[in-house]
Amino acid sequence: GYWEAAWSGYIDGNLTNKIAYEILREQYVRALDCFNDENLEIELISFSTERLANEIMRLYINGIEDLKSENSLVFKFFQKTPDDVRKLGIAYIGQILSRLKDMEEYDLVLKRLMELWEERLRVFKNSNIDDFKREIVFFFFWFNNSIFEKGWTIDRLDEVLDLTDGSINMFSDVLDTFSKYIDEFPLKVIHCLEKIIKSQVRTDGYLLFERNYEPLLTRLLLSNEKDVREKTISLINYLGNRDLHYFRDLLD
Repeated sequence: GYWEAAWSGYIDGNLTNKIAYEILREQYVRALDCFNDENLEIELISFSTERLANEIMRLYINGIEDLKSENSLVFKFFQKTPDDVRKLGIAYIGQILSRLKDMEEYDLVLKRLMELWEERLRVFKNSNIDDFKREIVFFFFWFNNSIFEKGWTIDRLDEVLDLTDGSINMFSDVLDTFSKYIDEFPLKVIHCLEKIIKSQVRTDGYLLFERNYEPLLTRLLLSNEKDVREKTISLINYLGNRDLHYFRDLLD
């Protein structure tokens, strides 16, 4: 229909500013409603769901839309859109995190994003996680590009790993990011690595990305904390007991 074509032209070709947003807000609501209406012609129009997701996340980052009120575009976005679309919003924020440091109200932006991560975790924990399996893995972007306090960040990652049963999907660069955390939070790092490694072994029968693990395990074995060293040795022995001798030389 005419609306679908007009909306496609707008969302694909414009970045939202506050004036345009105030005029067109109801059209955003209508676009989100399309995801719950099988009769609308929107499925025949190739408007960018990615651009829609990005724009709604920008409205949240800038404090124009809130997170929890039922009339909020952000609330409606997470309520109405499918997993494949929700993941686009989470991925977008993860990709631009480092650029947000220059924003005037940086402390408020940081608070909003922390609230979003915590709220999504709350939803995941109280839902069938299979309905969110695409969205949740894109929080690995948030870990990789984190602008948050390190202890808080790795605690949130630990919660994500609990929900994904330790799977990091295709995000092998998560392993490299752990190197930034080892000095301050070695125990938290080995807890996370244990979940990831055991998940891979259970699923595949072997360890993926073994070259990424070796420098991490080497540093953990040199930790001043006895618990960290013992847990690292135990993890290497766990692999050895399954005839996976990737790191046995580290124990010599």
